[in-house]
Amino acid sequence: MQFIDTHIHLQDFKSNCATDIVGAARKAGVAGMVCVSSYPEDWERAAALALSFPGYIVPAFGLHPWYLEKAETGWETLLSEYLQRFPQALLGECGFDRLKNSAYEPQAEVFARQIELAVKYGRPLIVHAVRADAWLEGFWAKLPPKFVFHSFSGSREQLNKIMIHGGYAGFGYSVLRSRHRENVLKSVPAERMLLETDGPYQGPLPNEEVASSALPELASGLPPFAAVPRKRWPDKCIATHWSLWALENRRFLRTEALLGHEGMERLRGARVMVVGLGAVGGYALEALARAGVGHLTLVDFDVFDESNINRQILALSSTVGRKKTEVARERVLDINPDCDVKIIETFVNADTLPQLLAEPVDYVVDAIDALNPKCCLMETLYRNGIPFISSMGAALKTDVSRIGLRRLSRTENCSLARFVRKRLKRRGVDIGKIVCVSSDEQVKLPATALFDDNENDANPVVSGGRNGRKRLTMGSLPTVTAVFGLTIAGEIIKNISRRADSER
Repeated sequence: MQFIDTHIHLQDFKSNCATDIVGAARKAGVAGMVCVSSYPEDWERAAALALSFPGYIVPAFGLHPWYLEKAETGWETLLSEYLQRFPQALLGECGFDRLKNSAYEPQAEVFARQIELAVKYGRPLIVHAVRADAWLEGFWAKLPPKFVFHSFSGSREQLNKIMIHGGYAGFGYSVLRSRHRENVLKSVPAERMLLETDGPYQGPLPNEEVASSALPELASGLPPFAAVPRKRWPDKCIATHWSLWALENRRFLRTEALLGHEGMERLRGARVMVVGLGAVGGYALEALARAGVGHLTLVDFDVFDESNINRQILALSSTVGRKKTEVARERVLDINPDCDVKIIETFVNADTLPQLLAEPVDYVVDAIDALNPKCCLMETLYRNGIPFISSMGAALKTDVSRIGLRRLSRTENCSLARFVRKRLKRRGVDIGKIVCVSSDEQVKLPATALFDDNENDANPVVSGGRNGRKRLTMGSLPTVTAVFGLTIAGEIIKNISRRADSER
């Protein structure tokens, strides 16, 4: 059994150092802590602790109603900076406290601004509310989708209002001293309960510091735990909320740390189509999925062959003979189960393109290696104003330092690019506006490997002649095809995540 302390002020302990407190918590079965901070100087202390115990301590930054005098000009900007530095951070604690401050307006203004930040950055909100039921009336509808009322010890009626609005209740030792204890604890659903110590405060005895290691003892006095054996305690209300609250987006934590929350959200909302799931397309897909692109359309008609294993990331002994689209979908969902993956098993030509582009897409990866289908796709995307990046020839290339993004009109030493340029120019396409990945490494191309410049040839070209005419199999390295695919994905990720900035 593991516990999560969803609210602790680790920086405020006097009797023990953070290392000792964390060590004792680990021994007690506590899997992590949310370290809450209350004003700008406190934010930096919480940030330092989160960096000292990565993956164990998650910070929360907020302006507490007790410290409004510390809300100097620019505090919102500073708070935003902390939230962007720590994409996993919560916002809070913030709210109302009528015992400490009887002035409504300044508390309401600061609370409202923090709610707006929680919504903007998609963060759970930790609410501090003391004798403030009436003051909260105008704020329920404004709260973010995820919020918790910290150190709840109020009435059943107050609890019902939290539940109705989709919130959570945080319970510590304070609820054990509440006159509402029995009614509240027996009525709160286990899946809406969070455990907290509020350490070093709110201990079982006055003036006694309480740390995260006390969570098992605390839980033993709280329904639904007290009435059942410990081994049957509901995991959801003890450990699973760690992912729900603090680390829900941990899968893409490092992406968001680099691109920011807005950039990450644009990736989540984007649809990218990958046409061709072979050597280049497979690596492009891998990077797009791992970066957190939320919607992917995968297009290919082929199955994996044993000869693909040397350079295609999706080709394994276990996938030989299987459809590339099905294997690709399984891998994407293993990386990101929340990704919306659509597969289309077809060959690209003028007849199938309307089907492919029936739904809007934000970007297309062109990883086709057959000339006519490639040109058909590129021309259609160009004329419809759909952003895309095309892969040129990677066969026979060995020097990865010669690979880069180029305008199609500026490619050199690539026979595929040469034939693509020629054909698209005949069709009236401005090749100076088409971005592609190519290598300018000069290699000797066998005469038998030259592309057939037959405009009427709409058949796919596949090694071994499984579908279409037979062609010469040329040597290729995984190092080169991987860089081709990753370069395409990198440019798409950059362009999508920054799109809103360029549109302003």
